[in-house]
Amino acid sequence: MIRSSSKQVYTDDIKPMKEFKQSEIVANYVKGKSVTRRMIAQGLGLETGTVAARVNKLLKDNILVESEDKKPCPITGKRVYWVSCKSDGQLSLI
Repeated sequence: MIRSSSKQVYTDDIKPMKEFKQSEIVANYVKGKSVTRRMIAQGLGLETGTVAARVNKLLKDNILVESEDKKPCPITGKRVYWVSCKSDGQLSLI
């Protein structure tokens, strides 16, 4: 079956691979520390919205955990939830 458009190729093939790779990069960046989404975005040079989406997926998948209390972000000064890895062991997203 021939794909109907390059948009379908992007949606079916490229986007899921790109999102998985970004999730892997975010999880490895967070490993061993507690950080805010903005700190991750700044540290990795990614858009904050992209980081938020990947962090939310990693939280849902129980790879990351979110703090129970809000603390000030060193970048924005706003009180936000911080994230950290659930385990400091080997990360496996598969």
